[in-house]
Amino acid sequence: MLEVRNISRSFGGVRALSSINFQIEANQISGLIGPNGAGKTTLFQIISGHEKADTGNILWNGKDITGMNPAYLAKLGMARTFQNIRLFGSMTVREQVMMGFHIQRNAGFLRSVLRTKYFQNQEELFINKTNEILEFLKLTDCIDKPSLSLSYGQQRRVEIGRCLAMNPTLLLLDEPAAGMTDRETLDLMEILSNLKERQISILLVEHDMHLVMNLCDKITCINFGSVIADGTPREVRDHPAVMEAYLG
Repeated sequence: MLEVRNISRSFGGVRALSSINFQIEANQISGLIGPNGAGKTTLFQIISGHEKADTGNILWNGKDITGMNPAYLAKLGMARTFQNIRLFGSMTVREQVMMGFHIQRNAGFLRSVLRTKYFQNQEELFINKTNEILEFLKLTDCIDKPSLSLSYGQQRRVEIGRCLAMNPTLLLLDEPAAGMTDRETLDLMEILSNLKERQISILLVEHDMHLVMNLCDKITCINFGSVIADGTPREVRDHPAVMEAYLG
């Protein structure tokens, strides 16, 4: 589905990534792990089009998408969340998720201003889809509440809902369980498992090893900008280089 080939990136002469190679398979949950400063965020930024690599290529279903901007990647079917929650402060939960449909809106300026039948039908479709997404995420009780009044875990789910409105085939999640309670983390694991059943592939950067080891089909571990292990959770967990990177 997505292949990273020989990606390298340096900042001011410091090598952040060195010839990174790995693949994300369709209908799988892939994990990207490593100690702080390993290069995970930089790699995530490059994959999602927010930064450019110095060398290497990224392929999407065989097509070279290296250096493409986030808007183009979103239209291909890639959506992402960020390490820090990025919600619009005054919007309700429903409005936040509705924002995700922007790449599907095609009514045009004039139809929108005149509120034509075409525009109204499209809005009704998006409202119905929003309701379905919020039901899936167990957020129907919060639908008209200000987003920032929700708990941290609920706000994370709202962000995922906004991504789902973009109709992605690959969802990139940057530390989705950070700051969550144990209960919220379990709810997140259930949601991500259900997304896989809906044939949405997932790449997540995460420090919660319990979540990663119990949820991911495949894990790539990087340290000091290089891949040190790539395989099943058991293979990566038992790899000597991984144990040394985490335990010293």
